[in-house]
Amino acid sequence: MEWTLFWVIFLFLSGLGLIVQGVFGIKGSAGRWMLAMFLILLGLKLLIQHLPASDRPVHILERFPEDTLMLRTFSGDEIDVIFNSKVLIVAPSLTDTTYGTLDISTVFGTTRLVIPDSLNVEILVDAVFSACKLPDGSTVHFGSANFSHGKTSDTEPLRIRADVIFGTMDVMLVR
Repeated sequence: MEWTLFWVIFLFLSGLGLIVQGVFGIKGSAGRWMLAMFLILLGLKLLIQHLPASDRPVHILERFPEDTLMLRTFSGDEIDVIFNSKVLIVAPSLTDTTYGTLDISTVFGTTRLVIPDSLNVEILVDAVFSACKLPDGSTVHFGSANFSHGKTSDTEPLRIRADVIFGTMDVMLVR
């Protein structure tokens, strides 16, 4: 949890607590409510920050600005974009003939997925109250869609499963 998100949640819960206190006539000072919310959220932030990292290897070639990731290899990797925005650049190794799978979940966020035009790829999109723009010009707002590109028989495609919920995703093919 980043500090910006911490303060947003703190202010939201403090405001909600004050509204509940006023509407239901709960006795108590507003300062106590705000102090309690602050301490609870601070404890949660410190707890989440010190949880052990996953044992799964990270397949990131290089980190760009904070919102951009360059992905090199894929073995069932999952990328979650929640209340955030990310640019994901797919750059597989030139010697790979099988790529694996990549799961991308976007919830209340924005994801831009950049895929090389030469890559054999299959994309399955599930969208709920969102907008997922595919390279063929179609946009999925609610439901599922499939997109395939570069179908050849000698290489196994990179399979991407994208779930977009209350967010946006833009899939781009580049040369």
